[in-house]
Amino acid sequence: MTTLDLVIAGSYVVGILIGSATQREKKQIKKITDIRKQRDNGQVEKVLTQLEEAVNDETVNLMPLTIEAVKAYATIGEITGTLKQVFGEYSGYGTI
Repeated sequence: MTTLDLVIAGSYVVGILIGSATQREKKQIKKITDIRKQRDNGQVEKVLTQLEEAVNDETVNLMPLTIEAVKAYATIGEITGTLKQVFGEYSGYGTI
């Protein structure tokens, strides 16, 4: 059975997802796997290393390097993982 899910932003329907969540997840994993096989992984590593080095210099604008990483087909997970290595991950909960 095919399922339909609406993607809603505010009061607008911005998309319709067809198929079960599991089907969509498998399809997305395949897309990412295919991209990783076809891209220049050396270039991705180079740009992510540059991004990691730039994070330590607060005068550097990170957006141009982030855009370069996207153009090299780095995934959002790879980009944010690089930033998390330096900045850490925010937790809204304080410690007592």
